[in-house]
Amino acid sequence: MMRKISILGFFFFLYSTLLHAAPLTERLPASEGAPLSVFNTQISKLIVPLTGDFANRYIIGSSGKQITIIDTETWSEISEQPAEFDENIESITLLGDGNTLLVTLGDGNLAQVLLDDIENENDDVEAASDDDADTITDPRVIEISSLLQSSNISKVVADVDSADSVVYFIDSSSGFLYSYDIDEEELLSFELVSDIDITDSFTPNDLIFTDGSGGQKVFVAAQDGKVLVLDAGGSTVRILDVPVTDDDDDTEPDLTTLAATPDGDFVYILDNTNDAIWVLDTSSEEFVDQLTGGETVDPIRFESDENSTLSDLWVADVLNPTSTYLFISGVDGISVVDASVPDSISGVFPIVDMDDATADVFDPISLDSLPGALVASSDTDGYLYSSNGDATLSIISDNPFVTIDDASPITVTEAEPTFTLTFQTDETGTYDVKVNSDITSSSGTVLLEDQSADTADSDLTTSTIDISLFDRAVFEEGTNRVFIFVTDGDGNVGRDAVDITVDRPPGEVTITGTSFGNHKVYVSFTALTDNDISVYTLYAKEAESQTDPSCPGTLDFTTAPDGTGTVSGSCSGSCEGTISGLTNNVYYCVAMDATDNSSQTGVLSTFSEAARPELTVGAAGLLGETGCSLNEGKPKVSYSFFAMLFVWITLLLTNRAKKIAFIVLFFLLSSTVNAQEISKDIEIAKPEKKYFSFELKGALTFPSNEVVKDIYGNCCNFSGEVEFGYLYKSKLNITVAAGAGYLSGTAVGATTGTPSGDSAGLLLIPIRNNIIFRFDFMKDQIVVPYVGVGGDYVIFRESVAGDSIKGVKVGFHGLGGVAVLLNKFEDIGSDLRDSGIDDMYLTFEGRYNKIDSFKSTGLDLSGFAVYIGFLMTF
Repeated sequence: MMRKISILGFFFFLYSTLLHAAPLTERLPASEGAPLSVFNTQISKLIVPLTGDFANRYIIGSSGKQITIIDTETWSEISEQPAEFDENIESITLLGDGNTLLVTLGDGNLAQVLLDDIENENDDVEAASDDDADTITDPRVIEISSLLQSSNISKVVADVDSADSVVYFIDSSSGFLYSYDIDEEELLSFELVSDIDITDSFTPNDLIFTDGSGGQKVFVAAQDGKVLVLDAGGSTVRILDVPVTDDDDDTEPDLTTLAATPDGDFVYILDNTNDAIWVLDTSSEEFVDQLTGGETVDPIRFESDENSTLSDLWVADVLNPTSTYLFISGVDGISVVDASVPDSISGVFPIVDMDDATADVFDPISLDSLPGALVASSDTDGYLYSSNGDATLSIISDNPFVTIDDASPITVTEAEPTFTLTFQTDETGTYDVKVNSDITSSSGTVLLEDQSADTADSDLTTSTIDISLFDRAVFEEGTNRVFIFVTDGDGNVGRDAVDITVDRPPGEVTITGTSFGNHKVYVSFTALTDNDISVYTLYAKEAESQTDPSCPGTLDFTTAPDGTGTVSGSCSGSCEGTISGLTNNVYYCVAMDATDNSSQTGVLSTFSEAARPELTVGAAGLLGETGCSLNEGKPKVSYSFFAMLFVWITLLLTNRAKKIAFIVLFFLLSSTVNAQEISKDIEIAKPEKKYFSFELKGALTFPSNEVVKDIYGNCCNFSGEVEFGYLYKSKLNITVAAGAGYLSGTAVGATTGTPSGDSAGLLLIPIRNNIIFRFDFMKDQIVVPYVGVGGDYVIFRESVAGDSIKGVKVGFHGLGGVAVLLNKFEDIGSDLRDSGIDDMYLTFEGRYNKIDSFKSTGLDLSGFAVYIGFLMTF
């Protein structure tokens, strides 16, 4: 033996403390054999999330073009696997959020897989493949290959900070290290070979991100015994050489694999050529001696009868005893190294002997298959996983291994509500059964507790579990995951789970209230939480007593109901359905039930209060408005309106007015520059005085009639108007305006005046004429106050439950406002004048309307309105 073993007694003490350390024993599932046959081919890279919603739950492996995800709740593949990539997968890593999986592809691009959105991502991939485009692009792919020195990118690691989206990867052909920020889409490159004097081509093999006491760093292992270091966020690559002396018999070290201690303070580096493990202090960036005595810095070396052809490393914390261990896969199994104090050997060689039959040979953990890629879960979970050469997965742990062989039956119903589980465990102890728990057993509901598992590797059957003994919320409708947790004599806990399908009729729906409508009843209810509801059915039957209605009485709702209605089962939370075709002024009792996807109908729900449909109206109907057409009723129309309309049409027919109107229209539909060109083409000279006005305005209206306010609200209904006018000496403005507005609210019973379930809508088309005096006395006056009066002609249509009242209301208004000249701002004035527009104003206006056709009955559209608009003068 080349190494020194100075204190054998201490070594045996160390070994005895490891007898219960996790994970050190390969677990052999009794019913399936070991290792688990869960892969189709050997996996080249394994990852276990240690943060986020999938912490310790997923084992993620990659091989060829496929990513495979194993669920550690059931020790089988998850139901929805990521779609296959078009290119071979070179490496994978997880961002700090534990959810975002980054992939390097053989064509030099990256790809991103979100573990919590795999189904939607697969749909996107399928949609892209169905596209008629000549080039199909996987939507998960991040195309960066054109930015790289070559497309031979391989190993990738992520910044460990959960908030960061930065990954690092190496190009093994060009010898470049790259960083890429996924959120910012920023790529940085670092040339690794610029300062290295080597005779052969340079090949970086592996890299790792550490976050230790020396800061965040990226280490790259390469051939010729080179280790390169980059500070995260830095730009300078430092070069470290493995301290091989001329006296060493080793061939030139080929550093192939890296593994860091969980605290990030040390990195273990596999020298594949010499079956040695070098240890590097990440803070001092110096190699640490692993043998006592001598002047040289030595690595951890394995004798030929201990392990050889080493392939992968992993460092993990364990809890029993609390320590840190390095695991190394080789042809003889998985060797274990004490990594608790890498820089202080204390006279004891760090390799742990897993078989004390031969004191001078440090034996590895023996597996049934050739181990390869390694990964470990957290110390609280206590599992080490090995991807083996025969495409199997070895599970190394001190936790018992549980295998559920059968659930009988796999589907339970209301008629057959019981099931049992048959399982095996490779350790004796006690077991609990829980439903809808997690892998930590910290959630869910206990079904059986402290049951005896007194036989190992034999079939055990649980007591009968009756779902009817538990609240419906315990066993959800649909899929429920049932766990068995086995605890051995040392307190180690193993698990397995199986999915049980629950298919019961829906429960009773809670009806929260009713409302009436015109020949209809509205039913409010709370949707069930079951995920398999197909439809809700509503029923109405005439109450047994119309003078003193009491519901439900003895009514049979499902036999010839007077009316029915349905609501989709996709409704959630607070829902409402409608029962139509009922008779007004008749009291009805209501009921409802739910039907699931298996056509099972649930319990009938009833409501204690009767509902009475009646004719519903809006404000017009409630105020006794009979309405009229434009040719009927001969309302008292303001003849001044028609006079002003005639004046405007006459002016519009003049040649000058037609040109100006054309410019205004073009200004609204195109840019100022285009309007300038049209203006020049038709040769319009700028007028010395302003003759015409054009205004676009919007308004918030506040009705004054109490009935209108009750139905349509006090505030704030929006409407818009367009106003044209003739401007005499820039002061007297005679205008005509047209606009539109819509009010919505809740209709009321025509008899009772009670709010109903029907909605009411009031469409208003106002046409107005105005005589406005503008206090415009100076050229380019910034603020121009104005006042005015005018007549109103409002066409209305009120719609309620398919019925409508339409007609015309006339009236008058008074107004006051202020116009603010915009010409002075950012050369607006010169641009406008070149377009034929003299001035543009921002207007603020208040208006009171008295619009009731001068009657004491009927619809009253009176109220106050606040306007803001843009006024142009020509």
